[in-house]
Amino acid sequence: MIWRGEIYQVDLGRPVGHEPAFLRPAIVVSSDVVNNGPGELVVV
Repeated sequence: MIWRGEIYQVDLGRPVGHEPAFLRPAIVVSSDVVNNGPGELVVV
């Protein structure tokens, strides 16, 4: 299960211009109800 406030390493792929890329830490900001339902997860 994925919980709000957890930190994950996410793969952002190869860089395009000055965009962040490769492996980066991301924090889950969506609510636990959304994270564990059929919808999409929100990370920053």
